[in-house]
Amino acid sequence: MRDITDTVGVRVITYFNDDVDKIAKVIEREFEVDRENSIDKRVTDPDRFGYSSLHYVVNFNADRVKFIEYKDFKEVKFEIQIRSILQHAWAEIEHDLGYKSKNEVPKEIRRDFSRIAGLLEIADNEFMRIKNFLDNYSRVMGTKIRDLDLNVPIDKVTLMEYVATSQVVKEILIKMCSAIGIDHSR
Repeated sequence: MRDITDTVGVRVITYFNDDVDKIAKVIEREFEVDRENSIDKRVTDPDRFGYSSLHYVVNFNADRVKFIEYKDFKEVKFEIQIRSILQHAWAEIEHDLGYKSKNEVPKEIRRDFSRIAGLLEIADNEFMRIKNFLDNYSRVMGTKIRDLDLNVPIDKVTLMEYVATSQVVKEILIKMCSAIGIDHSR
């Protein structure tokens, strides 16, 4: 038992791959990270596909163990794994099939494993690209609508921005609330 560095484990699953680094920054700020036993298993070799996850071995930092509820756990180390939902899907399916390393996979399906891992990595990147596009689209459309440039497509983003910023919508809301006796300032 003395050789085990983590007796408790937590897994954080994000929607998007770029959120893994955001979570990592929070963990680094809030916990004491055991760098020697932590490992970044995200893909760094351009010829390798497959398991990808960030694993931190941590314990409560000095500020946290000052609180009575954490005092008894001062020396307890635990592992926090952070990965995207698609990285998690790969890890769970690969684990369920019982293969931990490339050498365990029968030669006949080794290429299939690599193709699937590559597809999931592409999907992870495409979801991030779409998210970034939509974030930028929302900013651009919001600016146009606030500047009263209503030459924009009608879609969820533009409608929500219009409803949130339109003086006309605000006046209609005030009149409707007043007609039924509700305080519109809520």
